[in-house]
Amino acid sequence: PVTIFAVERVTEKVKIHFLPVFRGFFLVLLVFFGIIILASLATGALGIAVGGVAGPMIIGIFGLVIFAVMIYFMIMFLLSPAIIVFEDASPGFSLRRAKYLIEGKWWSTFGLVVVVSIIVYFIGLVFSLPAAILSVLKVLGIQSGITSDWVVVISTVISMVGSSILSAITYIALGFQYFNLVEKKDGNSLFKQINNLGNH
Repeated sequence: PVTIFAVERVTEKVKIHFLPVFRGFFLVLLVFFGIIILASLATGALGIAVGGVAGPMIIGIFGLVIFAVMIYFMIMFLLSPAIIVFEDASPGFSLRRAKYLIEGKWWSTFGLVVVVSIIVYFIGLVFSLPAAILSVLKVLGIQSGITSDWVVVISTVISMVGSSILSAITYIALGFQYFNLVEKKDGNSLFKQINNLGNH
């Protein structure tokens, strides 16, 4: 049977999953906030204790380490919304599940995010280029029909709509990665095929 994505069904799904996804997002922010506070306190105390020329160097090195840790956790928790939606999981469980799925596949997920982000960025330039050109022409005082206010407004709207549509590409890619990792870790499709052996 062909599944029809009606507006009513999409709205119903959004209503069901909005609050859990928002709670998961808030939980991730708390984790990041806690890491930043603890790391900043430890780095500041160590920098003061060492002092001299080495103090700023140690602070800089610790800053890079903190940045790397934040990137690590960010990539790990990117699958959390997909887990909440597809598995009806709680925010806390989604973080543990994301950690389980991402183990051994962190670099492939990171590479996917980087590649998709680059693609989205360059495609987004196509949408934002007209608005940028018109803005520059207005700043330079070049007056013509193409620099009229309504043309600038339309080009800006096109840029915003294009950026909004392109932002969905990242989440679609993460959705594919979620199903990819679930299949590799759990083999759900294989289990279903085994269970359906002999059944019509």
